[in-house]
Amino acid sequence: MSTQLYTDTPHDAIQVPDASNMNFGIVVADWNREITQALLEGATNTLLKHGTVPENIHVKHVPGSFELVYGAHQMTLHGEYDAIIVLGSVIRGETPHFDYISQGVTYGLARINAKSEIPVIFGVLTILGLITFICRIFDAVTDPWIASLSDRSRNPKGRRIPFMKRAAIPFAIVTVLVFCTPFGGVKSGDTNPLNIVWILLTLILFYL
Repeated sequence: MSTQLYTDTPHDAIQVPDASNMNFGIVVADWNREITQALLEGATNTLLKHGTVPENIHVKHVPGSFELVYGAHQMTLHGEYDAIIVLGSVIRGETPHFDYISQGVTYGLARINAKSEIPVIFGVLTILGLITFICRIFDAVTDPWIASLSDRSRNPKGRRIPFMKRAAIPFAIVTVLVFCTPFGGVKSGDTNPLNIVWILLTLILFYL
């Protein structure tokens, strides 16, 4: 019953409020700059797309993701912003550092949101590895496209049902291919570069 009544939130840009009279603050971490810079460009372009005046987008930089909490807090105190966007990236390594930073930033920004009258938008990527990051970028590109297609659907059982049915078989095939390296098989110490490329491509298809 709930599936039949379910409809997705519209992704039509026309229904997004006009931002021409809004003032935004963006705090971005410089650590993992190749990732956070892409996030900054995406956020800025999206605001401009919806009418924000370039002079009303104020960007402040902090060294790393942990300092995002301080930067966002300062913006809530000293800036006349309609919203604050926080952008950062934390990549898991071999130590618990990833967990400490991720939990600290999440908790700190949650407290700011609870106490401030200005909404703080959480845009911190927690990445398990570079392959996961690549797949997340693919998601960022393909998800809006799929959502726009599903929003045009008039299927009585729900907008996403047709896409889920069509994706079931390809999803199952890609899931199997991830574990089937075709060049030399799965061997201890097998470092065939073609197998690495194979796994990378199948993982990207899996996340798509």
